[in-house]
Amino acid sequence: MIDNFAERVNGPPKKVPKDFFELDLEFLQMLENMDYQSVANALLLVSKANCVFVNLLDVSGEKFVIKVACGPNFNISEARSLSEYCTLFCRRLTDYTKCKSEQISDDIIIFSSLDELLGEEFIQSEISKMMNGLDIGQIAVANITKDGILLGNVIFLMPKGKNFSKHNRIRFYLKHLGLSIIRKKAEQLARQNIELSESLIKILQQDFNSIEELIYFTLNEALKITESKLAYAFIYNEDSNEIELACISDNILNECKLEKNNIKVDFEKAGFWANVIKEKQSIVINCFDNLDFQNNYVNLSRYLSVPIFDKGKIVMVTAVANKDSDYTKYDESSLTILFSNAWIRIIRKRNEEMLINEKELLEATLKSIEYLSYHDQLTGLYNRRFFEEELRRLDTDRNLPIAVIMADINGLKLANDAFGHEFGDEILKKAADALRLSCRRDDIIARIGGDEFAVLLPKTSEEGVKQVIDRIVIAAANTKVGSINLSISCGWEVKKSAEEDINEIIKRAENLMYKNKLFESSSMRNMTISTIVKTLYEAHPLEEKHSKRVSDLCVAIGKEILLSSRELSELKTIGLLHDIGKVAIDKSIINKTGPLTEEEIAEMRRHPEIGYRILSCVGDFSEIAQYVLAHHENWDGSGYPKGLKGEEIPLKARIAAIADAYDFMTNYKPYPRTLSQNEAVEELKKGAGKEYDPDLVAVFIEKVLIKYHF
Repeated sequence: MIDNFAERVNGPPKKVPKDFFELDLEFLQMLENMDYQSVANALLLVSKANCVFVNLLDVSGEKFVIKVACGPNFNISEARSLSEYCTLFCRRLTDYTKCKSEQISDDIIIFSSLDELLGEEFIQSEISKMMNGLDIGQIAVANITKDGILLGNVIFLMPKGKNFSKHNRIRFYLKHLGLSIIRKKAEQLARQNIELSESLIKILQQDFNSIEELIYFTLNEALKITESKLAYAFIYNEDSNEIELACISDNILNECKLEKNNIKVDFEKAGFWANVIKEKQSIVINCFDNLDFQNNYVNLSRYLSVPIFDKGKIVMVTAVANKDSDYTKYDESSLTILFSNAWIRIIRKRNEEMLINEKELLEATLKSIEYLSYHDQLTGLYNRRFFEEELRRLDTDRNLPIAVIMADINGLKLANDAFGHEFGDEILKKAADALRLSCRRDDIIARIGGDEFAVLLPKTSEEGVKQVIDRIVIAAANTKVGSINLSISCGWEVKKSAEEDINEIIKRAENLMYKNKLFESSSMRNMTISTIVKTLYEAHPLEEKHSKRVSDLCVAIGKEILLSSRELSELKTIGLLHDIGKVAIDKSIINKTGPLTEEEIAEMRRHPEIGYRILSCVGDFSEIAQYVLAHHENWDGSGYPKGLKGEEIPLKARIAAIADAYDFMTNYKPYPRTLSQNEAVEELKKGAGKEYDPDLVAVFIEKVLIKYHF
C-alpha cells in the first residue's frame, strides 16, 4: 500500500486530484486499524520530510511520548538512541505548546532550525553538534487536536534546502487522526467499563466461602482490569493501626518470601507503600528512578495504591504494580470501585456471619433461659416453679403413694457471716450433691428457698422415704466444706390416698423438718462457733493467746467491781470471743506491723459487726453478741460502729475495751512497739474520759494491775 501511495504522490500532475482522493481513502483505512507506523509513513511521503515523529500526550497530559518514527533517508536508530535529545526535544515542545496553545490552535508551526526551536541550551550542547551532521533544515510541528483538546503532535524534520508544504493535506490527515484517537480511546474506555461492570457483578453476586477468598478474587480482577502484574490488599483497622487480613498475589509472595496472613508491619518504619495510610490518599508512582528500596522489595516499575474508606476511616488498602504503561486516573477509579464494592460484600459477609452467630447465640440463650426458668442457677437442681408444676402433674392416683421430703441446711447464715457468701454457696452446692447422691433418678429434687430443699418421690412408701432420708443424713455427715461439717435437717410425709390434699402433706413434712431442726440446728451452730474460733486461731496464732489474756483481764475487772458469778462467766466468754469477727478479715491486714491504709482501717473496723452477726445466730451467744459489737465504742462517742457515748455503751463492752487495749499495748506482737506496764498505764490515763470509762480505768490501774500482777 505504501509503495502505491508513493507512486501516486510522485506521479504526473494531471493525476493528482484522482490519486489524492484514492490516497485519502487509503489513509482513512489506515486510521480504521490505528496503524501508527503506516500513518507516519504516509505523512512522510506526503511531506517529503527526512523524518517524521508521531508523538502522543501521556496519560498525565504533561509530556509527549514518541509513538512511532520513520524516515527513508534518515538514520532513525541513531536519532532515537539519542535519549537525551529525545527527552530535551519533547520537553521543549511541551513547554512551547503550553505557552502558545491559545494562539496556534490546531495550526502547523514552522521553525527554521533546531536552534530556533530548542534555544541556547541546545545550541551549546554536544547533542547539537551530533544533530548538525544529520542534515536537518526546517522543523514543522503539527498539533493533533479534537474539539480544542490537544492529543499529540507530528514533528516533520525537513532536509536542508526544502521547505515544508501541503499544509491543508496534512491538516486533513491530522484532523482524522485526532478523530481516530478519540474513537480509539472511547472504544477502549467502553471495553474497560464493560470489563469493570462484569467484575463488579461477580464481586457482588458470586458466592464466596470466606472473606479471604473474596479479596483474592477481587485482586485477580484488579490485575486483569488494570493490566498489572502484581497486587495486594489488606483489611486495616485504623483505630489499632493493625492489619487484620492481608492477601497478596502469589508472585509477590515468591519474590518477597512472605507467608500469607502473617504480615506484621510497623507503619512508622514502613516504606513508601504506607504513605497511602499516612496521607489518607491514593499514591501513584510511574517512575522509580529516584526511589531507594530495601532488598526485600519486589522490583517495581510502576505502582498504584488506593485507600478504601468507610465512615471516614480507612478500612482497606489495595495496590497494583508493574503495568506496562503509566497508571491513569481511570486505573485509580477502577481499583477504588472494585474494592469499595468488595468491602460492601465483606460487610455483608460479616453481617451474615454475625446473624448466624446471633442466631446460634439466641438459640443457646433461649435454651439457657428455658433451663434457668426451671433450674436453680447455683446448684443445678430444679427450682420452686418446676417443683410446683411437677407436684400438680404427679398428684394423680397412679403415682400413689407420693412421698415428700423437706430439707434445710443447718448453720448456713452463720457460715455466710463468718466465711463469706462464696463459702455459703459452696455449702449449698455440697448439699445439692448429697441430695442427688441419696435420691433416686426419677425423684424430683428442688431448691425452693435460700437454704431449703424439697424432694418429690412418686410411688414411694414410708419405708422407702425413710431409707432415702437415712442416705441423706449419712451423705451430709460425710461431707465437709472447709472445716465445717455439712448438716441437713429433714422432715417427710407420705400421701397414701386420693382424698388427701398434697399441700397438707407438704405442711406436715415441713413441720417435722422444723421440729428436727430445733434439736439439730442448735447443736450445729454451737459446733460451728467452735469451728470458727478454731479457724481464727489456726490462721492467727497470736489471737488465741490475746483472747485468753483479754478474757482473764475482763474477769479480774469484773471481780473488782463486784459482778455476779453469772456476769463473770459472761465476761470470760466475751473476752474469748470479742475478736471472732476477724475470721472474715484479710490475714495480711491483721498481721501487718506497719501503719494501715485508710482502706485497711475501714476493713479492720468491720470485725465487731461481723462478730455480732456470727454470735447473734446462736441463741446461747445472742446476748454476748451485743457486747462484742460495742467493744470498740469510745466514752466520748468517737468510736465505732454506732458512735455510742458514755453509759450508752454496755458495761461489759467498756470492760472488754480496756482489757483489749492494755493487752494490745503490752503483749500483741503486730502492735508497732510493745510497751512496758508503766507506759501502757500512761496511755490508759490519757485515754480515760476519751476512749475509756474513767472509773473503770482507775479500778484497772489501782486494783487489778496491783492485785493480779498482769
